[in-house]
Amino acid sequence: MLIIIFIVGILIGSLGGIVMKMGAAQMGHVQVSTLPQMVGYVFKLLSNPLSFTGLAMYFLAGVIWSYLLIKLDISFVQPILALTYVITPILAIFLLHEHVTLMRWLGIVIVICGVLVVARTAS
Repeated sequence: MLIIIFIVGILIGSLGGIVMKMGAAQMGHVQVSTLPQMVGYVFKLLSNPLSFTGLAMYFLAGVIWSYLLIKLDISFVQPILALTYVITPILAIFLLHEHVTLMRWLGIVIVICGVLVVARTAS
């Protein structure tokens, strides 16, 4: 059952990032060098449906992460959740039409290798 919770947490975290990016694209340029500008930005962020949804997804992923920390060591949970860094670029290719460079793919492969090493330590 924990594997399903891991997968859901990873997918929700990855999708949250994608949805946040879509919301940021809708908001356009913002200036946040003063407190009133920061307050305006936060209002704009929370009133944008995509940005708000992305934040809610991040929150839900955080709730899942917290639950997993009750059950398992953080030294196990955190590296496994790093698969978010693998899934997000893949989703960005299909949903945002982003180009992922060879160097980024190399980094993703390194993350996968690290996750595999950590996963072998599961008790």
